[in-house]
Amino acid sequence: MFCLLISSIFCRFVMLQPKEEFVIYDDLDGRKEMKFLYDARDNVRIQIFDSENKKAVDTNDRSGCIYLQQNTPGLMKINIYNESKNVMKFSYKAPDVTKEKGGQLGYVNDSDLVGELTNLLDKVIDQQNLHVEKSYKHYEMVKKSRKWVRFLVVFELCLTGFAVYLMHKDFVSLFETKRKV
Repeated sequence: MFCLLISSIFCRFVMLQPKEEFVIYDDLDGRKEMKFLYDARDNVRIQIFDSENKKAVDTNDRSGCIYLQQNTPGLMKINIYNESKNVMKFSYKAPDVTKEKGGQLGYVNDSDLVGELTNLLDKVIDQQNLHVEKSYKHYEMVKKSRKWVRFLVVFELCLTGFAVYLMHKDFVSLFETKRKV
């Protein structure tokens, strides 16, 4: 029985024999809400009792998601009955409802990570907008300074030509012989 308990905790599924009952207890520790996701391959009956041992849910659906509100803290009892004549694989999950956050695509688990991711993405978007703004300002500055750049390039070419002329004149003057007559 202990191995069944350990495998059900880690594997999140149980193999139920025909006409077998499986019981799960969940201690809500002061939480007021509970979420129970399940999936069965055959006929199943699920009964959920609150901490005062009142029947909260009695369903024969093969799969579903059950939300419950509990008034007093304590143990919640979940009975699962295999009503088929075959061995049934029953999988379940009971996530923490307090760490869910509603989003555009539905509920998102672990709102702490969702909040961190949201902050990180907001920072990335702000940095990207700042980069785009700086790039646009640089583009405008380049656009305004085209005439000035053309003038400086032409002026530099003229000065370079003048410098080459002076160097050529000095170089040629070295080879000229001048005689005094």
